[in-house]
Amino acid sequence: MKTVKDDNKITVYPNPSVDYVAWYYTFPKGENASHLAIFDMLGNKVYSVGLKGEMGQYIWDVRMVTYGIYLYQLTTNAGVKYFGKVSVKK
Repeated sequence: MKTVKDDNKITVYPNPSVDYVAWYYTFPKGENASHLAIFDMLGNKVYSVGLKGEMGQYIWDVRMVTYGIYLYQLTTNAGVKYFGKVSVKK
């Protein structure tokens, strides 16, 4: 399993956010499935979703979550992991 820090294949916008956060992703050829998990600062998983395709976007509606910092982990079908954080403001 390879683990990498965000290397511009993942763009998260807007950050900080008040209503939504969008992940734009492009993976190498053949890595066409992935999983996005979002955690609060205590390590509790607050959201999880499967993603499909080598390229795309996912929008997370944050209007119903508590403001603060959230950590994300995006894992491809090849085992490559991308990590980051997003800030939710009210």
